[in-house]
This record gives sequence, structure tokens and C-alpha cells, in this order.
Amino acid sequence: MPSEADTLVLLAALASAAERATEIALNALWPDPKRMPGLRRLAATAMCALAGLVMAAGLQIDLAAGLPGYDALAHWQRLALTALLIGGGAAPVHELVRYVEERKRALQAQAAGGGQARPAGTAPPDGPSGP
Repeated sequence: MPSEADTLVLLAALASAAERATEIALNALWPDPKRMPGLRRLAATAMCALAGLVMAAGLQIDLAAGLPGYDALAHWQRLALTALLIGGGAAPVHELVRYVEERKRALQAQAAGGGQARPAGTAPPDGPSGP
């Protein structure tokens, strides 16, 4: 079973590939980005999702394997989730990587200091002040 780091690297690479493929295809099909920009963004989103589906189905990639409730999902649901992760592009993947890294640091700090891990950006709870 691949590690979380391997899975995230694979996801980032596939998301970047889907974005680049979509960009190339969209520029070939729709050379003027100023013409109907809203519809162009919608077309780009749909093409990126389709690229994610093609990659997930063609390579038989299942990135949902580590999720809670994995056994309850049907194969097509796991494939659709993987396609959405890939088709979502690289920006959400980078946010996911950042979250995993922050969570890992919090858990390491908890193990080292014996305290409770808190989500990133949250303040510690106020304790009683004074003697």
C-alpha cells in the first residue's frame, strides 16, 4: 500500500497533467480567452473533470483507499472521487498537502510534549488564571 506522501505526489502530478492537457486543448479549441470568459471557464472545468475521469479510469487509480468508510463505497464512487480529486487541479491538492503537513506537525508536537493536537490556526484553550 502506498504511503500518504506517495499518494499526494501522484495526485499532484496527475492534477497538474490534467490542467496542462486542458489548457492545451482549450487554447486549440477556444483561441480567444476574452470571448465569453464565463463559458470558457465552465468549459475548462468540464474538460479538467473529464481529463481526471479518463486518467482515473485508464490507470485504475483509487485514491479513496485511505478514507474512512472506504468499504461502503462502490467502485464507481471511488473512481468518481478520484476523478474529482485529479480534475480539481493542482491548487486544491496543494491545500490538501499543506493540511496534511500541518496535521502531522501537530501530532508530532503532541507526541513530544504530551499535549493535545489542535488544528492549525486555533488558539489553545484558556485555562484558569491566577493561583
